[in-house]
Amino acid sequence: MILLIERRIVILTPPKTASDSLHRALCSGYGGVMVVGDSMYPGNVDKHTTKIPNEASGFKVLATVRQPLDRLVSLYCHYARTESEFYGRWSMAFWEFVNRVVRDRRVTGFPVDAMYCLTQAQHLNGITTDGLLRCESLEADLVTHGIDVRLTRENTSHRRPWRDYFDAGLLATVQPWAAPDCERFGYGEMAK
Repeated sequence: MILLIERRIVILTPPKTASDSLHRALCSGYGGVMVVGDSMYPGNVDKHTTKIPNEASGFKVLATVRQPLDRLVSLYCHYARTESEFYGRWSMAFWEFVNRVVRDRRVTGFPVDAMYCLTQAQHLNGITTDGLLRCESLEADLVTHGIDVRLTRENTSHRRPWRDYFDAGLLATVQPWAAPDCERFGYGEMAK
């Protein structure tokens, strides 16, 4: 979460929705304050908290969102990079990751699973927003809310377009998981 106190704006940043880029740009030199708090997984504190401080009551609430299947591929790349860099092992195949996220709602067996398995709609459940900041048009969306800042891409994965990862069967598998995000955030159809 980022507080822009002078502008009276709160920005909620679910995982893999350009949160690192936004935190770097807005919290270093732009006057933003990073808020850490209870996260989506028990016993952890991080910047993806959705518990808005009492001091920000009445602030405009914005949330970053991303096309759900593009976000799912990004979550997989994050998982694979973590498995390789921190644990020195190969990760599972993309189709297996998708099945664990969508069907099992369990990837690692640890509390961090929430980061991988929760949809953006679940992450922002119960929160009324005053606007969305879409990853696909982030700088332009920020400008519409009076925030003119240049972003650098942080914590990105170098990969093919998300559509290249899905065949018709995998799209059918993931559709129930992605549908709430598509509906709530206006991402439309997920056809290949």
